[in-house]
Amino acid sequence: MKFYIEEIRYCGPDGRTDKYIDFDRLEITTKPTRTNMTREVCPYGWLGTYDDVARYAHGVYDSLAAADYAIQNLLGDEYRLDDEPSEFPGVLAVYRFGRLPPMSDED
Repeated sequence: MKFYIEEIRYCGPDGRTDKYIDFDRLEITTKPTRTNMTREVCPYGWLGTYDDVARYAHGVYDSLAAADYAIQNLLGDEYRLDDEPSEFPGVLAVYRFGRLPPMSDED
């Protein structure tokens, strides 16, 4: 089984709203990363942008531990493992940017 790292970033005009304030993430998945137009497998680079969401591939790994290690190298200390399970099948782990969750406008 192979493991893939996919970066998902919101690039639209509403980036400061509560809906998108903590949207950006890295996911470790068992599904190959594919471009959004041709659906070709693409292990590295830009996968496409759709509905103000850009996707990037960051490699193929032989183990979950190797993918975890790659995320640590990509982000250093500036990430956190998301406690909530992903709603998408095949996603094993979700990492958010920043060590602490962002505060809402009310906080």
